[in-house]
Amino acid sequence: MKKRTARKSVGKKSAITIRIRLPNEKRLHNFMDAWKRHIHEEIRIHKQLLEGKHGFDRHLDETIAIHAKFLKELQKI
Repeated sequence: MKKRTARKSVGKKSAITIRIRLPNEKRLHNFMDAWKRHIHEEIRIHKQLLEGKHGFDRHLDETIAIHAKFLKELQKI
């Protein structure tokens, strides 16, 4: 485990914060970033469907492509 110490001032007093990095923390953050990108893509294509810009068949094809892309990205994590 890696430890990181930070010192910050709180009013006239100084506080010391010790933050311990967990081994899987980086993987968790990578997953959360991938999930956030995935959700934004999902929202974008659903919005296009609701606005009538794309038909259901195109929506279905894009959804399958987005899920495949997300699963491929998860395998790298």
